[in-house]
Amino acid sequence: MRPQPKECLVANHKVADLKLADAGRLRIDWAETRMPVLMALREKGKKDQPLRGMKVAGCLHVTKETAVLIRTIIAAGAEVSWSGCNPLSTNDEVAAALAADGVSIYAWHGLSTEEFYWCIERTLDFGPTLTLD
Repeated sequence: MRPQPKECLVANHKVADLKLADAGRLRIDWAETRMPVLMALREKGKKDQPLRGMKVAGCLHVTKETAVLIRTIIAAGAEVSWSGCNPLSTNDEVAAALAADGVSIYAWHGLSTEEFYWCIERTLDFGPTLTLD
């Protein structure tokens, strides 16, 4: 078992700084205006709930665009847990916004190798029925 990062794990997330959430929400909201197909799928998913009962674990770059995907998966009925796939690609503002909105996310920019694998392990502790990588 790998050691936990220096800061303490809070609730179901570990991000750099939750105070960045408002800036992250602005980025995500902007991305939503540029992703009409995914937004249309979100509206359909809200109605049909095709992912109800699914537990989706993702390990992708944590960007504003990925956040739109995460919000869409949640709207379609799934529970999610997320980690970043690259220690240097996570946008801390976006990760904070997702965490503040209740998403189980373990990601921050500049992870050490140890922390990177710790985050992936926490994501998999969720017991996913589907993984995105």
